[in-house]
Amino acid sequence: MKTVDLQDKATVVDLVEQAKREPILLREQGGRSFVLIEIDGEDADTLALADSVEFHELLERSRERGRREGWLSTHQLREQLGIK
Repeated sequence: MKTVDLQDKATVVDLVEQAKREPILLREQGGRSFVLIEIDGEDADTLALADSVEFHELLERSRERGRREGWLSTHQLREQLGIK
């Protein structure tokens, strides 16, 4: 992993080119840090969901319903959906 000080005058294009080879750790003078990495479409979707308030609310509602009403086993779900 390469470290780049954000005070350096690297362009976004330069940083992206470097991130194609290895993750880049970007550091601010105040101590905050960021990572620039190459990701594929599935990872982008996962990242978007991880930061989605609506998705987390949906998960919590689903968990609560499962605690109240119980869960289906994989076998029960396949049976309900007609999947063998």
